[in-house]
Amino acid sequence: MPWHQLVGFALAVTPIMLTPGVSATLVVQRVAKEGRSGGFRVAAGTACGLAVHGLTAVLGLAALVAQSAAAFSILKAVGAAYLVVLGVKFIWAASRGRDRRPAAKSPPWTLEGAFAQSLVANVLNPRAASVYLTLVPQFVAPDDALAMTVALVALHIAMQTIWLSLWTMVVSTARRGFSSAPVRRSVEALSGAVLVGIGVRTAVQNASR
Repeated sequence: MPWHQLVGFALAVTPIMLTPGVSATLVVQRVAKEGRSGGFRVAAGTACGLAVHGLTAVLGLAALVAQSAAAFSILKAVGAAYLVVLGVKFIWAASRGRDRRPAAKSPPWTLEGAFAQSLVANVLNPRAASVYLTLVPQFVAPDDALAMTVALVALHIAMQTIWLSLWTMVVSTARRGFSSAPVRRSVEALSGAVLVGIGVRTAVQNASR
């Protein structure tokens, strides 16, 4: 296993991973609402979403999508729509003051759960897809394509999970400032606005191409 390729990939993917995006926003929203466990479920859902992207890369489906501008445009459009809907839902819930009473945690297997929302958001996230469409192929040689792809996918999942877990701990430490209902609603509304902004930006970029 050429370790220099793994190190190179880790260095290349780190700025992408640390750039605030959908998963980091969902961690803030879920930790403010449910506590540390909500953030960890977002990390788990994101990891499974990356595993889906990784599986498509291993099967060669990512290469097919990369060669089809229409397919990638559809992925971006669906992902943008999902983020906008999810963001509007957060804003609406905050405006209604739904968390005046302690909210029951949504079962993780439903679309209301942190795990499912982060899983779907990551699968439909064009930024996550672009890692496997453009970055991974730069570190894969034809003679060890399968093994190296699997290794890079595993490395990316591990790095992303560690980062989101650390981010969960940071946000959880600051959660004492979320103790009042108005502050929690403000955090949820802000998180929703960020998701809407990301979705609109993705849609505009997709339409301009």
